[in-house]
Amino acid sequence: MFDVEQLDKKGVLRKRRKIPRSGKPALFKAVSGLIWMGLFVKFSSWYTVPFVLSDGYIQYNIIRR
Repeated sequence: MFDVEQLDKKGVLRKRRKIPRSGKPALFKAVSGLIWMGLFVKFSSWYTVPFVLSDGYIQYNIIRR
């Protein structure tokens, strides 16, 4: 998948491996994961399991639910 054929100075065909850079996608995934974990910690105290299963939770609009 990452093999690239290239001619050297003598005209011999050599296979080299060209591995794509993956720093930016990995950083993006790490930052977005930290944001989701922060949101989970923030909102897990607001929406507990007993509260979500209660009748009062149904009274909220769909956006807040």
